[in-house]
Amino acid sequence: MINGVLLISFFLDGLLSIYQGHTFFHILAIRPMFTIVALVLIYPFLIKDRYRYFRLCAFTGLAYDLIYTNTLVLNVLMFVLLGLIIEHLYSFFSDTLLNSLFINIIVITLYHVLTFFVLALIGYISFSVATLSSGLFSMIITNTVFFVLVYSSIQTLRDKRKKRSRYSL
Repeated sequence: MINGVLLISFFLDGLLSIYQGHTFFHILAIRPMFTIVALVLIYPFLIKDRYRYFRLCAFTGLAYDLIYTNTLVLNVLMFVLLGLIIEHLYSFFSDTLLNSLFINIIVITLYHVLTFFVLALIGYISFSVATLSSGLFSMIITNTVFFVLVYSSIQTLRDKRKKRSRYSL
């Protein structure tokens, strides 16, 4: 299930990035960061296998760099750093929908802000508060909807699995 969530999220990032410039009702633009959402979603499953989680973070960051962003090493480091932040936040919060949603919003915002500052520092983009804040609301809304859908699906699968294992010998 962990690899499935990561793969689906990774491919949906690419698929929905086609619509990134389009707006709905002249307000909401699609700003997918589903791969990062997946890192938040899979952590509770790998809480006891820290090494595997951080390996998945690094590998996913490398794949994201090579396939989507063309910024070798940036997302590897960012995804591992986000993994550390996710781990730290989950040490304070339990795995409930509301807590996980809160962690997701923090992580999405941090990724946006940190990559903006790194890209501005190296001169790839010009620094401007307007550029930094533009699209943040849409990014949070888009990824929150995805988070709730996938989180609910995972919980439904978990419940079915528990129910099935209760009745089996």
